[in-house]
Amino acid sequence: MAADVEQGGYTAELTEDDLEIVYRGPRGRQLKKCPAQLAGAPGMAALSAVRRTLTAHRAACEEQALVWAKEGAHAPRALAEADPEWERALTAAGVPLTGEPGEDGLFARTYAGPHGRTLTQLLAATC
Repeated sequence: MAADVEQGGYTAELTEDDLEIVYRGPRGRQLKKCPAQLAGAPGMAALSAVRRTLTAHRAACEEQALVWAKEGAHAPRALAEADPEWERALTAAGVPLTGEPGEDGLFARTYAGPHGRTLTQLLAATC
């Protein structure tokens, strides 16, 4: 994983799996808290904002997937194919995927999200 923020040999990185910010010292050793050298570094506020956005997106995906699983509903396949957070949430909840993007009245709109990640929104079919 590449450093997202670096200053004075210290780095802050956003982890893929748990969306946590990991701090490392000049020798690469993981630190327990944000070092003073990074506290005012350019990019730290943006890194924290990206983490909040991705964490909220993950939670929304999980919440909706659980609702669909409980209702026995299907989800558009485009969600799982375009967005890894949706794929993870739908698989974990056991939600079956539909072959047609507009089935069950939902469409998926995918766009480039923060930190080089893909985010997908669900939109109701409109006439």
